Amino acid sequence: MNDVESILLKHYPPDLVGNLLASYQALKDNYYLGKHKPSELEGGFFVEATRRIVEYQLFGKLIPPTTQLPPFNDQEMQRYEQASGDDSYRLHIPRVLKAIYNIRNKRGVGHISGVVPNVIDATLVISCCDWVLAELIRLNSDMTYTECEELIDSIVQKKTPLVFDTGKVMRVLDPQLSTSNQVLILLDHAGTEMDPNVLRSWVEYRNNTRFKEILRALHRDRQIEFDGISCQITPKGRMTVETLLKQKRS
Repeated sequence: MNDVESILLKHYPPDLVGNLLASYQALKDNYYLGKHKPSELEGGFFVEATRRIVEYQLFGKLIPPTTQLPPFNDQEMQRYEQASGDDSYRLHIPRVLKAIYNIRNKRGVGHISGVVPNVIDATLVISCCDWVLAELIRLNSDMTYTECEELIDSIVQKKTPLVFDTGKVMRVLDPQLSTSNQVLILLDHAGTEMDPNVLRSWVEYRNNTRFKEILRALHRDRQIEFDGISCQITPKGRMTVETLLKQKRS
C-alpha cells in the first residue's frame, strides 16, 4: 500500500487515509476468503472513510472518525452536487458510494432482509471500491487510469484458504490437486511473475523436464504465460482458480 498511501497523504490527513486503506484491505481479504457478509460490511466502512475525504476535498471540512457523518440521503447527494470542485468528487464518487451504501443496508448485510449476502453482491461492492480508490489516485497524481488499476492490483495479495504462506515458502494445502492446479493456485496467490524452479520446489515435483512440460501445457492453454524463464498467471488461469475455490467452499 506504500505507493497509494504516499500519494493520498500528500492531499489528505493521515487519519482519513489510514481508515480508507484499512477498510479497503479488510474488504479484499474477506472477499478472497469467501466471507461475503464481512466483505460487504467493510464496504460500508469504506464508504464512510471516502465520504470524509469528499467532505475534506469539497468543503475543506475535516470530520474525524470519532464524529458521526450526516445521513447518506438525497439531501447529502444534492449538497455534494452543488459544491464547487471536480465532477468526480461532486457527482461520480458519491453516486458510486451510494450504490455500495444501499447494498450494505438493503441487501441483508447490515440488517435482516430477504436477500442473503452473496458472491454477486460482494463482487459488485469490490468493483465499486476498486473504482473509487483508482479515481482518488488518478485525481491526486499524474497517473493514467490504467496505471491506477495496475497499482491497485499490486497492493492487495489474494489470501487463498488453500495456500499456506510463510513469506519464504508457499504450499497448497490439498496435495490431491493436480500439479497444474497447484501451479495455478500458487501463481494466483503470489500475484506476480515467478521463477519456475521456485514453483517446482513449492509443489515438490522432482522431475524438472516433466514439470516444464506441465508449464508449457498451461501456456498452450493460455492459463499462464511461460517464456522458459518466468511464469505468470493469465485471466483464464485465474478463472480456473476461482472455480476451484468455489468447489472447496461448497
